[in-house]
Amino acid sequence: MATARGFLHAIAGTHVVLFGFDVPANRVTDLMGFAIKRTDSGGKSFFLDNFLLFKSNDHGKKPDHSSFKNPFQEFVWGDYTLLPAREYAYDVRAMYGKPGALKPGASAHVDVTTESEVGDKHDVFFNRGVAGSQAYSRKFTPKGQTKPARSRRGRA
Repeated sequence: MATARGFLHAIAGTHVVLFGFDVPANRVTDLMGFAIKRTDSGGKSFFLDNFLLFKSNDHGKKPDHSSFKNPFQEFVWGDYTLLPAREYAYDVRAMYGKPGALKPGASAHVDVTTESEVGDKHDVFFNRGVAGSQAYSRKFTPKGQTKPARSRRGRA
């Protein structure tokens, strides 16, 4: 568990880090969400992808899903793509303005270490089923439909 600069709270499990954000009431005007940049212990750094795009960024065959351009518009978010017993660093930025013209506001940094899968005094596990079902739906839902495609046998 880690807390940074008051507006960020992070809890690490084996494959997951859950974030909670807090912004004072006097700082919510024009708040568009949060950009989350992850750096792993090998130095690879990138902004987490947001699957909900602003209309101004949703163009071309491979639009940029970066949370820097399409910040997460939630006060709770999770990174479900981690490996056990690893160190990660996160930089979170409050993003303000309008789609296509965002400006970073306050930022916070937090270092986390994911739990080992076995052998620790306590083991922490989060259910990743919801995130997995969202990824499945995105991958197998034909454009213009609201439900995943079904095979001839009636299985998704």
